[in-house]
Amino acid sequence: IADERSSSIDKLWFYYLKRGDLGYSQIFAKKVGGVFEVTIPGSDITGDKVPYFLNGLDSRDREGYFGTPDKPKDLP
Repeated sequence: IADERSSSIDKLWFYYLKRGDLGYSQIFAKKVGGVFEVTIPGSDITGDKVPYFLNGLDSRDREGYFGTPDKPKDLP
């Protein structure tokens, strides 16, 4: 997960819908060399796309979202 804002984000959580789940599962993303990484277990993949959204905090604990539970993004 990388974009122009990722350098100012200190903490990032990745929320995604998994197979048979009634809500979003949460993964804390690890920052490696300025890029956040997450691993989704293959058994959680529901099909061609994975609905997700991100929640991050910067160094001042300001919160930012990318997508929402009501309007998630899709991983291709």
